[in-house]
Amino acid sequence: MSEKAKEQKAQYQEASALLRAAIAQLDAIKQTMASGHSAQLDGAAQRAAQAVAAIKNAMQSGNVDPATLSTLAGEINLGGDASTPIADSGTGAAMAASMRLGGASFESHAAVDRLSDDFFRKHLFDADVARHTHGVDLEAFKRREAEDEKYIHGQLARHTAEGDLNASGRMQGYMLDANTHGAGDNPEFLKAWEELKGKTDNLRDSMRAAGKNTDEYDKHIRGDVVEFLKAKGLSDDQIGQALAKSDNPLDAVNPYLTSDNDGKKLAESLRVESTSEGPQKDPAAAITSRKDRPITIDIDSMSAKLAAAGLDACSTSGSSGHGLSVQKPARNNDIMVR
Repeated sequence: MSEKAKEQKAQYQEASALLRAAIAQLDAIKQTMASGHSAQLDGAAQRAAQAVAAIKNAMQSGNVDPATLSTLAGEINLGGDASTPIADSGTGAAMAASMRLGGASFESHAAVDRLSDDFFRKHLFDADVARHTHGVDLEAFKRREAEDEKYIHGQLARHTAEGDLNASGRMQGYMLDANTHGAGDNPEFLKAWEELKGKTDNLRDSMRAAGKNTDEYDKHIRGDVVEFLKAKGLSDDQIGQALAKSDNPLDAVNPYLTSDNDGKKLAESLRVESTSEGPQKDPAAAITSRKDRPITIDIDSMSAKLAAAGLDACSTSGSSGHGLSVQKPARNNDIMVR
């Protein structure tokens, strides 16, 4: 194969990688649009579709030289880190990684923006939190909520993959905080959590694949998980064991994302299992003990009440006619019924 043929083959492979990435980004935008339309989403979808068509046309015509590929890549740079344009990525693999990052960033940004509206403007969890949290604890939670909202909006305004990841992470931290204060009672909580976690994980993985730094997100999310597990009643040893089981610290919170009471009951059961010593009491034995315990009745008081009702007082000995034996005790005016 001649050098020119090899060069053309390499260019075609780069164009193919770029096309796959462009289609993946278009699919990501369409999936985001499934939950609601906006002028921003509609415009992004239109530009992405036009870019896909342009790449296909270039490949069909054989016009896939580096200058053309660079121009096409620049046209579909809809998301991702604006400081590293896709057009500057170089190889087809790098272009594909940047495009995947762009799609993941776009999805995460859209999800956090929508959840921010649900949580901070529509106050989705306020009623659930108010049932569990009061006084100074509620005031402290509201202060943290305001700080989270400010940080999230600031990171989204950066319009970079790192900013979108940091915003997603802070939203996850807010949701964990809200969960410990009652938001887990809301049936919408787990649905929102799973959506956010999926998109955030995808964005983080895409950033790592593209060689981007995720240290800020990693540091803060681990701290948020530790605080969450402490609030659920886990000891330091139990938290360490939970975090050691997975590379993703968020996996450690899954058993405790139900209602606040259920989470604390689970933590308490784990603590009892790990610290209990000696034989446990048999519940059946306790029931038997209560059944054998005699019931005492003040017969004088009963007689007085019957007399007041115009009835004869019962005999102090013999059968009651209901399978009970009544005996006069040796002291006090009590009888024992067995």
